[in-house]
Amino acid sequence: MRKAWVSGAAVMVLAMTACSVQIGGDVGNARSPSRARAAAPPPPPPPAPAPAPAPAPAAKGIGFGGKPRVAAPAPAAAAPVAAQQTRPGIPAAGGGTIGMTNTAVALNIAKLQELRARNPKTCGMQEVAPGAWVRIDCQLYQPSSKAIAHFSPRKALVVQKRQGLWKGFGKLSVSQKAGFMTKKVPGLPGRGGGLDKAGPGDRGGGDIVAESFPGTVDHRTDGLEGPIRDQGPVGSCTAFSLAGAIDNGAIRAGKMTAQQPELAASPSHVWSAYGYPQMGVAADANVGRSIAPLSVFSQDNRETCKLSSPMAMEECGMAFTPAVMPGSWKSDPGLVAKVEKADATGGYKIANFERLETQPPKVDELVSILASGSDLWIAMKIDGLAWSNNQIRQNNGVIPNWTRQDGGHAIVMSGYRDTPSGRQYLIHNSWGLSWGDKGYAWVNEEMVVKYMHYAYRVKLSDGVKREDLTDDDCAPDELVDVGLGICSLICATGFRPNNGCGG
Repeated sequence: MRKAWVSGAAVMVLAMTACSVQIGGDVGNARSPSRARAAAPPPPPPPAPAPAPAPAPAAKGIGFGGKPRVAAPAPAAAAPVAAQQTRPGIPAAGGGTIGMTNTAVALNIAKLQELRARNPKTCGMQEVAPGAWVRIDCQLYQPSSKAIAHFSPRKALVVQKRQGLWKGFGKLSVSQKAGFMTKKVPGLPGRGGGLDKAGPGDRGGGDIVAESFPGTVDHRTDGLEGPIRDQGPVGSCTAFSLAGAIDNGAIRAGKMTAQQPELAASPSHVWSAYGYPQMGVAADANVGRSIAPLSVFSQDNRETCKLSSPMAMEECGMAFTPAVMPGSWKSDPGLVAKVEKADATGGYKIANFERLETQPPKVDELVSILASGSDLWIAMKIDGLAWSNNQIRQNNGVIPNWTRQDGGHAIVMSGYRDTPSGRQYLIHNSWGLSWGDKGYAWVNEEMVVKYMHYAYRVKLSDGVKREDLTDDDCAPDELVDVGLGICSLICATGFRPNNGCGG
């Protein structure tokens, strides 16, 4: 018996320059934890020249072997006040804001408009909602070099045959547990060579089909989502979306609730490990790393800009008033102190990134993960115009289908729904509350199949609460033992373990 990995949300990686890099090739490795960054690939050709800014209580979880664990350029001249706009932070339960510092961040709208005018594509600096300026990447990402497969071949058969346990173990009725006790992995013989013969401890072997997936899964209404964040004009969508996936895993592990945004994962702390708009680098730099909550490392997008790697050639420095220098964080004692405190504090350790099949994806695999309560970390090729607020609102909260792909974007997938016109997936974005439906929108399955380039399941080391344990929370070649309520290897006979696999 081995560990039931905790889940966060899996993930996908697509890409573009502010969240980016070419698909394929080797990914740089993270350097020493003493704040050296993950090596990044050579940057794309530089944009048109621009003035350089001047320097300036713990919950129980399931551990390995099923043992309970305790989750224990001189600055540009300031634009006139009329040309500036502030972006508020996330409201906190006790007043004030989180996600950004309580002081609103002033944006230099005139400079943002200038940067937008330089790039005729629907990526780069974009105003995706009134006053909501973000940077959409203009390059494709590379995959993670450290991610492991989400399913072994025989576990994939379980999902394919709709025989997986997607509902939490503690939510199963006695009759449902009895049904799972007689379920074998399809395509593997029972003892003695018979498909329906059981050996000691295997309790039968019929092909009982699991309960059908629900028609709608919405992790917002299930209380499984952390706060909507606002990445602002920094190409840090990989960090913001990864933080959102971590929140989902932390909630399922019992370490925070949706009503505790101050305990949500800090995107700045995630970003501080690599600072480069590339999903593969983001994953490889953060696997095995403990991420601090917002209460330890609050969000200020000026600081996020300072934490950006100089190799990323970020334009974010000119977007703020006063301007800042990308990559200048080491000359900011306050920011250095925040990074060091977050490194020492930690909070949510990323155990693994499990990669899903994409291009095309296996739809049943997506649905199974989402039905289990877990988010996915994904990357899509997008058209920034189609993803703008105006287009979404005209389309009843659904991102209209697109054919142009100028940019890449890392996001969180947090549900789905079946409609008369086909299935749609829920997107948890990092463009603030004014975008879409308070930060969320739906996207048609056709677009997911066509434009989703990477998808990862993010698993934390804390495990999930026993009552919420599903097959997807287990390792790639494990299923839930329905007698013990822990994760164990699929029996050699092809059966789901039940108080082990017998003698």
